Amino acid sequence: LPESLICRVKTLSLGVSEQRVLLRIQELAKRFGEITGADVILMITQQELADSVNLSRESVCRILNVLELQNVVKLQRKKLIINVKKVDQALAAAL
Repeated sequence: LPESLICRVKTLSLGVSEQRVLLRIQELAKRFGEITGADVILMITQQELADSVNLSRESVCRILNVLELQNVVKLQRKKLIINVKKVDQALAAAL
């Protein structure tokens, strides 16, 4: 199976919202992100991210705010700055 399909199945099967968002961010960063040192810039709106994980924008916004407090992501208008190492650590702790 293609890697993107496997990741999508994992994302939907996990069920826990934060894990779904983290997995999706990880996948999108690998596929579409612009690498800048230790971070990856991902051009995406909160609504687009919410649609891709089947959550409301409000739920994704709350999750992203928590992740920002944990220095996993930085929120900017229509983009996320992702600390890939911290995303991997957060996923390892969650799984």
